[in-house]
Amino acid sequence: MKNAWKYAKKGLAVAALLYLGGSFINGLSIGTDSFASGYETARGIAAMVLTGLGFGLPAIVYDTELPTWAQKLIHMGVGCTVLVGAGLLAGRLRPERGLVPFLVTLGVQLALAFSIWGYSFHRAKKLAQAMNKQLRAKQV
Repeated sequence: MKNAWKYAKKGLAVAALLYLGGSFINGLSIGTDSFASGYETARGIAAMVLTGLGFGLPAIVYDTELPTWAQKLIHMGVGCTVLVGAGLLAGRLRPERGLVPFLVTLGVQLALAFSIWGYSFHRAKKLAQAMNKQLRAKQV
């Protein structure tokens, strides 16, 4: 349970950072004529929390003995499914605007999710390799 909380906190931190950055960019692009309503903000924050937990909690699968491909599939499958649901909830993914804008927005969200995951996975892999190298050096 302790690891689940650790992963949830990391997922929420990344989601909060991305939410704030996206809100900042949207605010600059919209200009002073429009402000987000309390309802829009609440939906956005709810989507942020769902996304953070959707990617954070399934990361606990990396603490299991499952094959690496299964761990990746479970983690990213759950996370990306929650991401799409959260995007629909927050109004970031809007099917009523047409197929092309919907797919472009979805593609950007998924590309960002896989980029963040790839960076995190690569960093953890390098750390594990460095630790293994130090252990081997001590055994000799």
